[in-house]
Order: sequence, then structure tokens, then C-alpha cells
Amino acid sequence: MLNVEKMKFTFSLDDVLKIYAIGVITSLSLILLMNFTIAQDQHGPYPMNMSITTAIAISLSDKLAEGIFYTNDTGAENGTNVQYPVNTQQVENATWNYVTVNRITWYNITNTGTTDEDICGKATTDLMCNPLTTGCGNTEILIANATWSNSTSNDPPYPGPYEWGTSYPGNLAADSLSKDNTIYTRYWLNVPNVPAGTYNTTFTYCAVESGVTCNC
Repeated sequence: MLNVEKMKFTFSLDDVLKIYAIGVITSLSLILLMNFTIAQDQHGPYPMNMSITTAIAISLSDKLAEGIFYTNDTGAENGTNVQYPVNTQQVENATWNYVTVNRITWYNITNTGTTDEDICGKATTDLMCNPLTTGCGNTEILIANATWSNSTSNDPPYPGPYEWGTSYPGNLAADSLSKDNTIYTRYWLNVPNVPAGTYNTTFTYCAVESGVTCNC
């Protein structure tokens, strides 16, 4: 007779946890390894694109950004570029109209945008007597007495064929000025017979894409 001995295979709960933990760690390691391998092996093609918009921008020369200060003919023509009192009933220069022996202007505007631009300018008001100045009261000098000229070369002509105004459109300083190109300007004031005093206003230059009305 064949005697068969029954055998028992026993293990403790600690052994079960150890086996389970090993299995989990092994599985996690396998998953992480698979993900890393997949990421390394990805291929395109994938899209790459960009969008470019038109930029409108101008840069004023340092002297133009300081302002337009009128002086008598001697002050500008001799290259001293100091604002001396002007004479009434004469046409007077802006201080930086004529600089050095070459008599170039230091008033200019450069197209720093990305396309052709029209550039125009306007004054806020007529030239008004500073109220702190005694003797001139509310006297004004019409802004149309202020004239200017422009050129793509550094020698804008005299007399100034254009008058300043107080509204857009008008005062077109540059028409279809190309990117990185510069327009050169000079300024004069026909001084009427007015009381002594300091007269001032403010001005603005504006750029738009070529062909668009200057209404900024």
C-alpha cells in the first residue's frame, strides 16, 4: 500500500506583505522605465509657427525731442545754437536749424517701425503768451506763423513752405518713409508785432502706416 503523506505549505502574513511589496515595486519600476523609453523615442513632424504684426514707430532726434526753440538769425546761423530773444516783424530760425560749418540740421525723425510710414505733426494751440510774463496779457501768435521744411537729405530748404496747424490731417512731414530711413526738418517763425514776452505751445509728431490718414 502506498502511503501518501499530506504536506502542508504554510507562510506567515509577513511573508505575504513582503511578496506583495516586491511585486508592487517591480511593477512601478517597469512602468517608469516604459514611460521613459517612450519619451525618448518620440518623433515628429510637429508644427512650429509664429505671427508677425506691423509695428509703427518713430524716433525723434534728441534736439527735436527737447523742443523747437526760436532764436534770431545770428543765434542759429553762427552755430551758437542759443535761444536769444527774437525780433518782431522778422522771420527767425529755430536754434538747431544750422549746426557746424556744414550747416546741417539736428532736427530729424527716423522710421523705426517695420513698414513704410506717413509722418505728420500738429501743434496743440497757437503760440500763447506765458501768463507769468508781465506785459503780454493774453496775446497769441497764430501757429500758422510757424513754418517748416523737410528733406530726405540733411539740407531742408528755406523758406519753409509748410505751416504748422492744430489738427490732423496735415503737416505731412514724411510720405511713405521707408523702414530705417530719416526725414530732416527745419523750422522758422514769422514774428508779428506783439508785446515782449515768452510765447509757447506744444507739438506732436504722429506716424501711421503709409496711405492711412494721420488722425492720431
